[in-house]
Amino acid sequence: MLDIRNGAILVAASAPRFDPNVFAERDSFVITELLDDPDRRLFHRTVQMALAPGSVFKIISAVALLESGTVKPDESVYCRGYLERPEAMRCQIYARFQRGHGEVRLVDALAESCNVYFFQNASRAGVEPLTDWAGRFEFGRATRVDLPGEATGCVPTPETIASLEGHDWTVDDTRRMAVGQGSLTATPLQVARMTAAVANGGRLVTPHVVARIESSSSGDEKPAKSATKGVTTADVPPSRPVEGIRRATLETIHEGLRMAVESSRGTARETVFNEEVAVAGKTGTAQTGGNRSDHAWFAGYLPADQPKYAVVVVLEHAGGGGEIAGPVVRRLALRMRQLGLLDEGQLSEH
Repeated sequence: MLDIRNGAILVAASAPRFDPNVFAERDSFVITELLDDPDRRLFHRTVQMALAPGSVFKIISAVALLESGTVKPDESVYCRGYLERPEAMRCQIYARFQRGHGEVRLVDALAESCNVYFFQNASRAGVEPLTDWAGRFEFGRATRVDLPGEATGCVPTPETIASLEGHDWTVDDTRRMAVGQGSLTATPLQVARMTAAVANGGRLVTPHVVARIESSSSGDEKPAKSATKGVTTADVPPSRPVEGIRRATLETIHEGLRMAVESSRGTARETVFNEEVAVAGKTGTAQTGGNRSDHAWFAGYLPADQPKYAVVVVLEHAGGGGEIAGPVVRRLALRMRQLGLLDEGQLSEH
C-alpha cells in the first residue's frame, strides 16, 4: 500500500514469513533451513518478485490506446469470446462459459477484463504505443525504493524479443503484451506506483519506507538538514508527471476501474465491492504455463471517490485475481474503515 501523494510505503507484506530472531540467536540449523527453504521465505516479494502482471497491465494498454488515438472512449468492439479461434487468444469468460462479452467500450473492457478488446485494438495500434507508455510509467526500471535488492522487471521489445524468446516479434507478441503476458514482468511495487499515478492525477511518486532519521544529540554527527535537533528528513525525490497523459484519459480509466468493482458485470464486484468503502481497481489473472495455477492480482485505490492509497495484492500460483486477490482487498478496506485509518491523516500517524 502506497500513499498516492508522496509514495510512502504504508504496508509491505511478504509471505511466507520468517522469524528474524533466528539470526540474532545464530541457530545455524534453523538458518540453513531458511536458506534452503523451497518457499523462499527470505525472498522479499514486494520488491524482488517480478511476475507477469496479467490484466492489471491493461491499465497501461488502455492509456496507450487512448493517447495514440487508436480508440475513442465510446468506440465499441464486439467480443464473441475469442479473437480468431476458440482455443487461442480468448477471454476468461469464454474459457469458463463458452460465451463472449458482446459489445464493449474501453471502460467495459477494463471492468469486464475483455481480452478480445485489447487483442483487436493492440493489433491496430502496434507495439510502439505499448512500449512507449510502459516506459513513461517506468516499467522495466527500478523505482529507486530505499530497500535493497529491487528487481526491475522486463518490458520486451522487437529488439529484445529474440534474446528473450528466440524468435522475431510478431503481432501475437503485441497482443500478449497488451494483456500483460508473454515476457512482460513487473514487481508489485511497480504496479502499485502505476496505480498511484492513475489515482493522483498522473504523477509518479518514489516509493520509500524512511520518512526521517533521528539520531542522538550527544554524538558527533550533525545532520545536514534538520527540522528539529537530531532529526534529518529523508532525501526522497519529489513526484514527477507522467509525460503527455491527459486528464480526459485518466477520467476514462477511473470510470473503468470503478465499474470493475461496482458494475454487476465487473470482475471484482462479487469479492471487492462493499457498502462502507468505495474501491476502484483492476483484477488480473496471469497465466504461468506448465500446468501451474495462475498468479492472482488486484491493483486499485481507495477511497475511489477521493483516492488516498494505492493497494496491490498478488498471490503466486493462487488462481483468479477476482476470486483470490479480491477478498484480501475487501478485508483490508473494511478493517481500515473499522480502525478509522481512512480518516484524513490517521494512517500516517499509525
